[in-house]
Amino acid sequence: MLTSRYTVVGAVCAAHLVLIYAAMRASGLMALPEPISAPVLTYIELPMAQPDPVPQPKPLAEPPKPQSVKPAPRQPVPKPAPRQAEPKPVLTEPSETALSALAEPAPAPAPAPAPAAAPAPAPAPAAAGPATDPIFDAAYLNNPKPSYPRQSQMLREEGTVLVKVRVSEGGLPLSVTLAQSSGFSRLDNAALDSVKRWRFKPAMRGKEPVEANVNVPVRFELPR
Repeated sequence: MLTSRYTVVGAVCAAHLVLIYAAMRASGLMALPEPISAPVLTYIELPMAQPDPVPQPKPLAEPPKPQSVKPAPRQPVPKPAPRQAEPKPVLTEPSETALSALAEPAPAPAPAPAPAAAPAPAPAPAAAGPATDPIFDAAYLNNPKPSYPRQSQMLREEGTVLVKVRVSEGGLPLSVTLAQSSGFSRLDNAALDSVKRWRFKPAMRGKEPVEANVNVPVRFELPR
């Protein structure tokens, strides 16, 4: 019974509310609310930022491959040449024509002037006889041969030295000079030093020894 009563009251109230609402709408007191437009959300897909590329490490250059060095071919060691016997200078005997042309006998001393009161007799002429030149190549003289300079042998220096000697009556060299050079001072000096120690058979005029000049050729020649 109580429930029906409440239902009637509720229905009356609802009717009144509808009437009030209709009256207010009619009088314009109540306007319908404007529809609210919902905002349209537009999504724009932005491109994702690309990360900076990480620099890749540069590949290390390969070290150059060591080149194989071929050992130089071993040069054959030259065998030392067999030592040759030390060459000795050759003494060449001058011709008789050259010796006679070069021989210069000492001039005979001039006689002293005789006093007018008693003139002296003329000096006796020298013993007649053929004149000979000094001799240097006789076997019994034992003259040593000039030594061949070592440096001249290495440089292959050769030649003939002509030495002019003034020989005394006793066969000793009074002066030794260079008459003709070989073209090499070492050979010239070797010939001069050796001939200074020589002994000679003096020149003869008849049976008497006299001073005279003689040319001594000394040839330096290497073996072939």
